[in-house]
Amino acid sequence: MYYQITQSIYFTSILVAFLTSLTAYSRFNKTTYLKYFAPFLLITLGVEVAAKIIEERSGNNQYLFNFFSVLGFMFYFFILYKGITNLIMKRIILGLIVIYPLFAFYIIFFVQGVYVFHTISFGIGALLIVLICIFYFKWQFFETPIEVDIRRDPLVFICLGLVLFHTITFTYFSGIHFFKGLSTSFVRNMTLVCMICNYALYAFFTVAFLVNHKYSKIEFVEFPEIPKL
Repeated sequence: MYYQITQSIYFTSILVAFLTSLTAYSRFNKTTYLKYFAPFLLITLGVEVAAKIIEERSGNNQYLFNFFSVLGFMFYFFILYKGITNLIMKRIILGLIVIYPLFAFYIIFFVQGVYVFHTISFGIGALLIVLICIFYFKWQFFETPIEVDIRRDPLVFICLGLVLFHTITFTYFSGIHFFKGLSTSFVRNMTLVCMICNYALYAFFTVAFLVNHKYSKIEFVEFPEIPKL
């Protein structure tokens, strides 16, 4: 019952994020990279449903999450590349887009195995995402001469979700071998924390889509001129 409730909330959070991401296709939208979220979230929902079916039939669905998590990191690198304006960081991210999947697939196929979750490359990917997001906050709010209203910048909310989710998951997967020696209840609680971070991630995505739609729509509205007397 407990597992079913958490899974239902998780699927609902992804579905809500997907539906709100469709606002990026409005004619009022001016943040072009948000259009890539809808297909990604739809794939995410499909993968989660497939993983559920595989789990019920064969039990081991880790290979599916191995490949999808690499795709997820590639997607987030791409979004950060499109959203960040610093040229040096853009080049670094572009390099990661090329190098990271090669490294992750090496770990998956030759080190940890396809049917074991790739904790090593996942942890490194999570750390890289967090560091890039921290750089974005530092550059955007303290070093760039352009003043930004955080209420108008969807990337702020996207990065907040990414930092929260990947900080917790990095901590969990980095110490997963240590956790194995602890009680089942502790591991279960840590898993619950990670699941709550999943909810938060998609909640932040939802806020980013709604905020972007709200403010971009306001900025594009044209009011008729007041006739001169």
